Amino acid sequence: MKKLFILTALLLPLALSACNDDSKSEQDSQQNSSEAQTQQTEHNRTQVITYFEGVFKDKKVKEFSDRYLAENYIQHNPFLPDGKQPFIDFFEKRFADNPDAQYNIVRSLAENDLVLLQVKGKLNTDAATNAGFDLFRVENGIIVEHWDVNQSVPENERTTTNPEVMFDGANKTNLSPAETAANKELVTAFVKGVFEQHKVREFSDRYLADHYIQHNPWIGDGKAPFVSFFEQLFKDDPSAEYEVKRVIADGNLVAVHLRSQQSGQPENAGFDIFRVENGKIVEHWDANQSVPENSANSNTMF
Repeated sequence: MKKLFILTALLLPLALSACNDDSKSEQDSQQNSSEAQTQQTEHNRTQVITYFEGVFKDKKVKEFSDRYLAENYIQHNPFLPDGKQPFIDFFEKRFADNPDAQYNIVRSLAENDLVLLQVKGKLNTDAATNAGFDLFRVENGIIVEHWDVNQSVPENERTTTNPEVMFDGANKTNLSPAETAANKELVTAFVKGVFEQHKVREFSDRYLADHYIQHNPWIGDGKAPFVSFFEQLFKDDPSAEYEVKRVIADGNLVAVHLRSQQSGQPENAGFDIFRVENGKIVEHWDANQSVPENSANSNTMF
């Protein structure tokens, strides 16, 4: 018995050490995996930004499309067919007709294989400013899929006072994966509660800051104007439908791709960006586009 006790005493530290080594190895593996995913996400962001600026700022449509677009590029823009070549043909002609067209990236969000760009555009000097969002899916370093919405900046009191109201404001702050995931969960709960369940006040009181900064040109700053606007909308149209299609989180920014439809109206595609600070949504940007009756592709805008 004494020998057995001595043997156990000798082996126990070795067993504990082995367990600790296994635990540390698993933690190291998870950390390495997380770091690799972060690096891949940032690489995807860089690829998409390089592509976008090459095509839309430098207007080298074919060069950058050949470099970054898949041949079987899946297109959700309803005015363009699938494939790389139709995209090249469309934008080479557009820029030939509008050599002064300007498109600038305002913000970018990236999560795994998805990269979202918020874009300020102007087709020519006489055209209205356009607020747009472009979402790209990247696979093996190549852009394989694209969704977007585009909205003309309206002429109203807010845009007259501040022409940059749909674009200005804070930018991204990098956070830990856990903090980013918490922000994604928070925004998803808020959007589903307000828009899918129509519980405007309950979820706004829970998640919106009182000093909520609003970049939608039709709604004033603050939580109260938001609550008033959407309570009235759902009172007037209780059958209004909203559906979350995708959520992309990047630090303190969370973007939501939404499908909506109000009674007697066509479907609507929208992107919303929310900025989260200390567990509250403090700022919001968006753009929306009616889904046309006919589409050049069969993919829908969603």
